[in-house]
Amino acid sequence: DLVDQVLDTAARVVASGAIGANGHGNVSIRVPGAQEIYYTAAPSLRDHPRSAVVRLGLDGTLIEGNAEAQSAADWVLQRLAGAPTVISASALPDELARIQARYGRQRSAQAVEDAFGAIAATLARHGVRRFVVAGGETSGAVVSALAKELGFQALAIGAEIAPGVPWTVSVDGEIVALALKSGNFGGRDFFIRAGNVQP
Repeated sequence: DLVDQVLDTAARVVASGAIGANGHGNVSIRVPGAQEIYYTAAPSLRDHPRSAVVRLGLDGTLIEGNAEAQSAADWVLQRLAGAPTVISASALPDELARIQARYGRQRSAQAVEDAFGAIAATLARHGVRRFVVAGGETSGAVVSALAKELGFQALAIGAEIAPGVPWTVSVDGEIVALALKSGNFGGRDFFIRAGNVQP
């Protein structure tokens, strides 16, 4: 499998000492018979995750994988020790209109939801066990990804953060706390309150 070849090559490059201690560099392998490559998209080749190998057209078009999700997860992991960290998805109206015109509204929304699910799963693999998620569809994507990653099937209602928005805690699998905020629930201080209320 070409992804395995990319990862094996990345590991051999790191082991050879050909790159610096930080592991900065990239490896790519051309897909036989196609104008495409598999490419290492993480910031470092050292312990490069399989999820951060992406498939690109030679023109740079992303065909498979989600490099942005891996990059966002890496960004969070570098900052978690200091303070709670927020990731959001937004675009100016004109840019959003261009994206939706090119890919369609449904596909564009699904890409964002899939990215948040992938980010949450990656963070869970690194031991994060408390998530605050805003947006109904995004909440569903994150719960699905975490249920698969951590092996839970049910959530119990916990302490109330704001009217209509409690903490929830998994009742099986690995323990994780989730605050799932949709629509207009919660005030402007919701995220601060979530940080101050124990699940």
